[in-house]
Amino acid sequence: MMQLKVIGSSSHGNCYLLDNGRECLMLEAGMHPNFVKKALNWDIGRIKALLVSHEHGDHSKYSKQWIHYGVPCVKPYESQLKSAKYGNFKIKSFRLVHDVQTYGFVVNHCSFGNLVFITDTRYVPYTFDKIDILMVEANFDEYRLQKNVDEGLVSSFVAKKIALNHMSIQKLIEFLKKQDISRLRRIVLLHTSDKNSNISEFKEKIIKETGKPVSIAEDGQFNEINIEKI
Repeated sequence: MMQLKVIGSSSHGNCYLLDNGRECLMLEAGMHPNFVKKALNWDIGRIKALLVSHEHGDHSKYSKQWIHYGVPCVKPYESQLKSAKYGNFKIKSFRLVHDVQTYGFVVNHCSFGNLVFITDTRYVPYTFDKIDILMVEANFDEYRLQKNVDEGLVSSFVAKKIALNHMSIQKLIEFLKKQDISRLRRIVLLHTSDKNSNISEFKEKIIKETGKPVSIAEDGQFNEINIEKI
């Protein structure tokens, strides 16, 4: 059974595993390898590749260690790689909107179809065909962020940086309205802010908008989400 295992999903560190017990694809390297090893019962030999979206430490910090372990590391922001295949995982990259070169990925596998992975972007200027699983950033609520600025909990400088580099729940809803979601089986919300979001409200909003099952990638837990086709 193919599962999404969430190792970390916040500014403290991001790391996700697509794992069926035989082969695994790792997305982001922002969490210490020991957490990944534990989630895989120390069998890191089944990791076919590591995909890293961009150079910021909460996404790439431990990539050199995985390269040292012999895991192929895909960094489109360095190599301009557009497509590749590792094991049964077929991968395509696409450019996002962040303060450094950042890429999202479309991952295809026979067990789950097409998975779209999007994090650390102000918005998404694309439409995608035949999405089965969507892993997407929902970092902040625009109104909550402004309220926190007004109350002195967040500086205006930090708020501007957040708004320019991360996707709000409002921008996510705009993105979803432009997509064909007829095949979509699950949405997983990533990289939610502690101060500037409300995950239960976010989940309700996206369920109401799409009618699809929604999961939250909660930080610091080995969440296991079944993403295999039924």
